[in-house]
Amino acid sequence: MFSSDDLYSALNVSAITDLLDTYEYGEDDYPALFDNMVIPSVFTGTEVINFYMSGVYDARLDYDSFRYTINCRSQSYSDSRTIANTVLGVINRTIYDDYFIVCEMLPTISPQDTTDVYNTPIEAVILKK
Repeated sequence: MFSSDDLYSALNVSAITDLLDTYEYGEDDYPALFDNMVIPSVFTGTEVINFYMSGVYDARLDYDSFRYTINCRSQSYSDSRTIANTVLGVINRTIYDDYFIVCEMLPTISPQDTTDVYNTPIEAVILKK
C-alpha cells in the first residue's frame, strides 16, 4: 500500500542486499531489509536498511507521489555510506513498470550510544501515474 511494495522491490536486488546482513524467519534467511519504522528486535545484525513513508499523501493530485525515508545503517561510517551510495546508484532516477523514483542523500547520523550504528538516510520520492 502507498507504494511500499514498489520500494521494497526496487531495493531487494543483489547489488543492495549483498551489502546487508540476513535474518532468519522460520527456516529461511532473508536480507535485512525492513518496511518498518523500527527494526524488529529479532534482528541482531548491524548492516540493515529500514524504510517508511515519511511524507504526506496528497490525493488531490492527478498522480501519486509518496515520500519515503530509507535508513542505511552499519557499524561503520564508511559502510553506512557505501550502502547509501549503492541504494542511490540503483534506484535514483530509475524508471520501473509504472513508477519512477528520485532520491537525495542526507548527512550521516552518528551512533547515539554503544548499541547504535551509523545511519545514512536517503529521501526517496516515488511518482506514479
